[in-house]
Amino acid sequence: MSKVYFMLQDEKTATNEVTELKSEGVDEDAIGVLARDKDSIDSIPVAEPSETSDFEPAVVQGVAVGGGTGVL
Repeated sequence: MSKVYFMLQDEKTATNEVTELKSEGVDEDAIGVLARDKDSIDSIPVAEPSETSDFEPAVVQGVAVGGGTGVL
């Protein structure tokens, strides 16, 4: 399966293109849209540190590997 990327001028054009893709049989799960809109960006909440870091999973993995090695 190939991927196609392209940029569009505005929301109306993007909406029309998505509608066209769907009418051609492209599954909605296979369509991705990325937009830059200052008003929309301002409404996105700031990510918590636990959402932007892998510290906790790394600690758990370190404890498990270290504990397993210590038992040997």
